[in-house]
Amino acid sequence: MKWNSRTRCAIVCLGFVLLFSAFSFRLIYLQMIKHDQYAGLAAEKHVYKQPIFAERKQSAIRSDKNCAPKIYAASISNRTQPAFIPTG
Repeated sequence: MKWNSRTRCAIVCLGFVLLFSAFSFRLIYLQMIKHDQYAGLAAEKHVYKQPIFAERKQSAIRSDKNCAPKIYAASISNRTQPAFIPTG
């Protein structure tokens, strides 16, 4: 078989079509067939919430004023439970 430019182009295009078809099949499989399984896993993980607190350090500018004051987590959060606020 003679490998001219038209044959190579056809083979490359066929490869891209097969690759696109494989990705499309995988996405359709995940959205149509596995939707219920992954929706259940997401709902299960969404129930348990863990607060993540920012680690703030006192930073001062030249006039010795605090640039980053401590803000209570409960005042900026919309959690249903009050957040644990470490003292000290």
